[in-house]
Amino acid sequence: MSPTGLIASILLLTLVIVIVALPFFQMMRQKSAVDDAAMKQQDGVIAYYERALQNIRDLDEDHALGKISEASYCQDRELWTQRGVQALKLLDQLAESSEPAGNLDAVIEKMVAQSRDKQAASTTQAQL
Repeated sequence: MSPTGLIASILLLTLVIVIVALPFFQMMRQKSAVDDAAMKQQDGVIAYYERALQNIRDLDEDHALGKISEASYCQDRELWTQRGVQALKLLDQLAESSEPAGNLDAVIEKMVAQSRDKQAASTTQAQL
């Protein structure tokens, strides 16, 4: 075989290997992007949960120092407790599913709206 034929064969073989292997590399890259998105969602929910815990600690401290009234303390503490519980439930859902849960902000806003609706309903029942 001539040197030109050998070089052409090597180049052709290399091209075939690249063409065959390219879809596998693209799938790995897409899977990595999905995993990164899921990790970002989990990190966001964890940060929200930690913020809820910090708010509860601040409320406890303010109540102990007499900075806020008993009624306000109970109402705010219940609100932040529910938000923390909802964040933990969302973390469980994210852990169970292998695909992202969608827009994290929308999910959190929906959970907060549900919590407010429950709180408004309980306040209305208490007034009756």
